[in-house]
Amino acid sequence: MPTRLWAAAAALVPEHGLYRTAQALGVSYGSLRRHVASRGEAQRGRLPLRFVEVPPMPIAGEPVIELEDAAGRPVRVRLTGVPLPEVADFARRVAGPPA
Repeated sequence: MPTRLWAAAAALVPEHGLYRTAQALGVSYGSLRRHVASRGEAQRGRLPLRFVEVPPMPIAGEPVIELEDAAGRPVRVRLTGVPLPEVADFARRVAGPPA
């Protein structure tokens, strides 16, 4: 393939990713990776990562955890005034370790 086309393909990698670009264009992943590397583009084929702070989300209403007792009856636990991380910790403790 002409150098000009390889350059155009490599220019697509930061936006679309190396694998997806190679698949869409029907070119060798390894060859495209070498051309991207020779251009000095990011080897991972992704846009640069930036830190984005996400503020805590307010919970609509109060946290409610629904469980079943040994007889299969529903049990609702309302956790009024409990911070979300503690609700998550409580749920993990009730559920037990992953199987």
